[in-house]
Amino acid sequence: MPAKHPMQVFEGRKYYRDRSGYWYYSPPKQPLHHDVWIAANGPIPQGHVIHHKDHDTNNNTLQNLELCNTSDHAKYHSRHRLARDPQCFSKAVKAAIAVAPAWHKSDEGRAWHRKHSRHVWANMQKEDRKCPVCGKTFQAPKGFKKRGFCSANCQSKARRNSGIDDEERTCQICGNKFTVNKYARKITCGTRCQGKLQSLTKRHLRSYSDTQPLLFC
Repeated sequence: MPAKHPMQVFEGRKYYRDRSGYWYYSPPKQPLHHDVWIAANGPIPQGHVIHHKDHDTNNNTLQNLELCNTSDHAKYHSRHRLARDPQCFSKAVKAAIAVAPAWHKSDEGRAWHRKHSRHVWANMQKEDRKCPVCGKTFQAPKGFKKRGFCSANCQSKARRNSGIDDEERTCQICGNKFTVNKYARKITCGTRCQGKLQSLTKRHLRSYSDTQPLLFC
């Protein structure tokens, strides 16, 4: 009876082909071309791989296998793919760009970014600096000019103090002009006018409640 799935046999072990095109004995998932090489030449040195000379992963005879440096092997296959399809790398880049945003937002992508940022920070040269706002000493990457404050709060405070976001408004009580940060909700020029505005608001609410039924939740 023929086997349900194609297989190759080596030293009594049955190897089956997976989606990558290579033949494996499982468990453990051991590549056939590795076992053929090891049986004849011993362990594969670190930093090396076994290469199929004719690029046919079905041909796992010893004569078709050779030991290659990992870096040289990758360069060889890159040149080979480029010769077959000059647009292969641009296609791969476009495909990566298309799926990158979703991956960066995924749990896996966020975990990678956290791990990568910790690694970068741990291996970055740092220097002591003094915060120009609060005077606190803090550590910042050496030569990194953007980080000039100890915290985001001090950075925001320095921006507010600089007046770069200031705009001129008209006081809703006295009509005088006053300057205020454009992100502030302030509509009066000072505490006196603010108090008058609050009194007018309360008076309006009382007069409104006299004519409208009060609703209690």
